[in-house]
Amino acid sequence: MHDDTIRLLGECDAGISMAISAIDEVLSAAEDPHLRKTLHQSKAAHENLKTRTHQLLNEHHAPGKKPPLIARGMNWMKTNTYLAIRPGDGTVADLVVTGCNMGVKNLHRYQNRWRRAEETAKNVADDLIGLEADLANSMFPYL
Repeated sequence: MHDDTIRLLGECDAGISMAISAIDEVLSAAEDPHLRKTLHQSKAAHENLKTRTHQLLNEHHAPGKKPPLIARGMNWMKTNTYLAIRPGDGTVADLVVTGCNMGVKNLHRYQNRWRRAEETAKNVADDLIGLEADLANSMFPYL
């Protein structure tokens, strides 16, 4: 149970970091004030969940987990290439939805893999899935 809990929390930590980084990358390209506000609010919600995740990791005397360097690099390259080719809110929304969907898919995979994780870790994963789904849904008007 302990190992599953730490693994699930670690993947949540990495996913939250990836989400915050991705939001930071597209924020300056967002033109619509409501879109910018939505992105800022989601970033703040992710940061709050990151704090909660780190508290739980600390309780288990476990380090956090950073997203893989290759994933961060590929995300940066894709984001900047897409925005250079087709700047605007539609591209921002498309990139955000794609990232959110990937995050939700991976989180479900981790939940299934580490079924014996404590409820607190499962709750963090569920909350992160909810944040990602809500953010993706809020992007649909911009597609």
